[in-house]
Amino acid sequence: MTLLSVTAAGMKKLVSALLQSIPELLTVVAFLCFLFFLYGIIGVQLWSGVLHPRCRLTPWPLRLDANVTPDDFPAYQSMALANVSLYTCVDESNTQIPLSQASWSHDSSPWRTPRVCFWPVAEESPARTCALGENQFRQCPDVFYFVSFIIFGSFVMLNLTLAVIWENFSEASFIEAEERKQLKNAKTNALALRGASAANEQAPTSRLRQFFGIIVHHWTFHATRTALILLNTIILSLDQYPIDQQLNDTVEKINFGLTIAFTFETLLKIAGLGWKLWLQDRYNLFDALVVILSMVEVGLSPPDFIRDRGNTSKTASFSGLRSVRLFALFKLARSWPSLQKLLATMLSTLGEVGNFSVLFMLFIYIYALIGMQTFASQLRFDEHGFPVDRNQAAAYIPRSNFDTMLWSVVTVFQVRYACAIGIVL
Repeated sequence: MTLLSVTAAGMKKLVSALLQSIPELLTVVAFLCFLFFLYGIIGVQLWSGVLHPRCRLTPWPLRLDANVTPDDFPAYQSMALANVSLYTCVDESNTQIPLSQASWSHDSSPWRTPRVCFWPVAEESPARTCALGENQFRQCPDVFYFVSFIIFGSFVMLNLTLAVIWENFSEASFIEAEERKQLKNAKTNALALRGASAANEQAPTSRLRQFFGIIVHHWTFHATRTALILLNTIILSLDQYPIDQQLNDTVEKINFGLTIAFTFETLLKIAGLGWKLWLQDRYNLFDALVVILSMVEVGLSPPDFIRDRGNTSKTASFSGLRSVRLFALFKLARSWPSLQKLLATMLSTLGEVGNFSVLFMLFIYIYALIGMQTFASQLRFDEHGFPVDRNQAAAYIPRSNFDTMLWSVVTVFQVRYACAIGIVL
């Protein structure tokens, strides 16, 4: 009976901690959804339309029935993925028969693209998804795109979820709650004193700076900035492939107006706060980076209504530089306390994660060396997938192998993440 009572008390404490952690877990879920949307838009910006070239098994194009659906191509896809050297991709549009897997493509709107990002996080064949990308994308951006999203979308989010539950589980004591309350009051008083001192420091020395300072600190200025950030996000999410020319022209005009608006905002804050106070805020430095990249983009690729239209392509009108503006959404954390707390927790734990990362890379390095010693030049197959002698020149080498140090590390990482363990085995 004593054991049952202790168990019941522990279960009650655990259930209570889970229920209390639901509001903070919703913040984690919201942040994860934001990552889906963010990486979805970046995928559209960088690789819109690159999976449209047709793939074939012959060195010459063959006419196919336009009524054939993607469900009729499992054998083709399996053969192509089993031996990459058998098929080639040519730069020709094939919109009627999407030979690349139609369910994962950065061609369509980002509102449907987040399901593409869900697969790597859910350990649903990210190796195959990354392999498809490497066939058409440049390998460095492709690998960085998927690996960074796996780290932030899976590893970091999982640790944040466990941290939220553990924090609520450890907050059962009344003394700890009182200490946190006192600490919160102390921080509030410190912030109030800091705000008062900052207000005294930023006392304008001229009427012009005083006028601009009133504008910068007015609530309408912050509301307008928030509206511009949300409008910028919506405009970026309208990208698709192929894009209508009228929509393309409208989006370019709005984007040019947003560039001018963000530039004017930065200049207004510099005039109202002064260089000293303006440089103290890291968000202001990010605003300056966004303005500089926007100016570079406009200089390198002016919109059609400024330059001669000529032969205007109907592909997406966005570039990778414009995707940096999406991170301005983090500025909204100032008005969202729970998200601000989450971001502060992530930043504060980055230093502690460094030791774990070094240990993790050490294990990967050791197992990569063991894999090279054991399986180097062993993964050799013919066109039918049967193993052949290692000295055969015409052998097919799979993407996951232990022949070099780089690919050995990549293979060990894939096995560790369980995304290619079946392929390697």
